[in-house]
Amino acid sequence: MLTACLQQEEQRYDSEFIAMGTWVRISIWTGSTTHAASITQQIENQLKQQGIDWYPWSEDSHSELRRLNAALNKGATFNASDDLLQLLKMSMRMHLASEGFFDPAVMPMTAAWGFANYPQPTLTTLPSTTFLRSWQRSRPKLTDLILQDHFVSSARHDLQLDLGAIAKGYALDLVKQHLHQSGISQACINLGGQLLVIGKSLPATCTWIHLQNPRSNDSLGKIKLMDGESISTSGDYQRNALVDGNLIHHLLDPYTGAPVPHTQSVTVIASSAALADAASTALMAAGPAHWRAIAKKLGIREALRIDTSGKIEVSTALYSRLTLSPQTLHSHPIQLVAL
Repeated sequence: MLTACLQQEEQRYDSEFIAMGTWVRISIWTGSTTHAASITQQIENQLKQQGIDWYPWSEDSHSELRRLNAALNKGATFNASDDLLQLLKMSMRMHLASEGFFDPAVMPMTAAWGFANYPQPTLTTLPSTTFLRSWQRSRPKLTDLILQDHFVSSARHDLQLDLGAIAKGYALDLVKQHLHQSGISQACINLGGQLLVIGKSLPATCTWIHLQNPRSNDSLGKIKLMDGESISTSGDYQRNALVDGNLIHHLLDPYTGAPVPHTQSVTVIASSAALADAASTALMAAGPAHWRAIAKKLGIREALRIDTSGKIEVSTALYSRLTLSPQTLHSHPIQLVAL
């Protein structure tokens, strides 16, 4: 769908479609309907292909990540494309900087908790304590991956990768690059809830973002995104279920192999969408004892964490831009932290 509004030299063109397993909504400003249609079609094609190539449970046998995982399982060396190689290199940087709290190698546990290829878990019984302890003793890590030129391998045949915690952000960064190269200086993109804005004179409907209360449909408050910024939220409310009376969700602590128990949500703003995506996941796993130190190591200055009691910890840099609702101020303890 492509529509235009605002009768100016540069008009706004809106497009929406499904890619990477979610709705994508794009608004760009340009002087030509033909130009807008061409660019949005290129972006749609790119995101749909990446949704196949970077998804480990893709039904398409040509999926690059699916083929990589199959090669790793056999102990074979895989010749990766430029895009996948760069995504793996960025994932490795995020893994090391986060002290392992961001780890795509957690994929086997994502499957074990019933989230493989399903929006909701398919479990009726939780993984056993024995099973979890076995993971904790000998789990594979992303650092077990060997990257040499375009060749990817590992000595661990149980190393399997799920890039879901960074792929959408990385794809957004590629979209931003493509838009700049196409002469687009104003745009806003929503990829499954992660947003990216480009431009300094965008309408408020594009730049003002409401933060969701993890335990209701209410807004905690709002914040205005600046040119080039992306915002990402990871939360236990997005994909979850009650199993044996326990709330489980898809955001796992790589160290324990279990859903994060101490945090409702984390929101991060960064100039790199991939960084915001990976950091919100890493800080979610890092929890009360480590999230501030990990944020600093990742170069994150603007972050907000909500613990299981509803307490909000927010960095001073983010708080200075954040307008919290009266209800939030009344019902949530708030602590400012320096990052």
